[in-house]
Amino acid sequence: MEKEENRPRIFTFEGSHDTIYSSDGKVKISLDMIKTTDVFNINFYKKEVFHGSCGWMRYRIAKKEEEDRKNLQVTLWPGPYNYDTTADEMKVRAEFAYSNDGLKEAVAYLNAQYEKGLVK
Repeated sequence: MEKEENRPRIFTFEGSHDTIYSSDGKVKISLDMIKTTDVFNINFYKKEVFHGSCGWMRYRIAKKEEEDRKNLQVTLWPGPYNYDTTADEMKVRAEFAYSNDGLKEAVAYLNAQYEKGLVK
């Protein structure tokens, strides 16, 4: 049987939340990460607003209409408070195309902000 120290180390769990890293130190998957399946598909946003959380971060995804243009507006803020009771100066907003591709970009943006910890 091979000794533990001689076996290649492929994944490790480190940090304040469960994150799987490859042996070269790059994040492979964070168990706290938001997935596109967590936020439904673009049809949901025709009439609804989505609220979610990931660890310390709270977020809201909503359709934003201006004149003849539609976008997805993503708002994030630090918990534990909800959208309505959090001061606007604590919120960070970004806009994405109103499409399933735009929704994927929004999820990637949220995960990047979570990993950076910008609004903690």
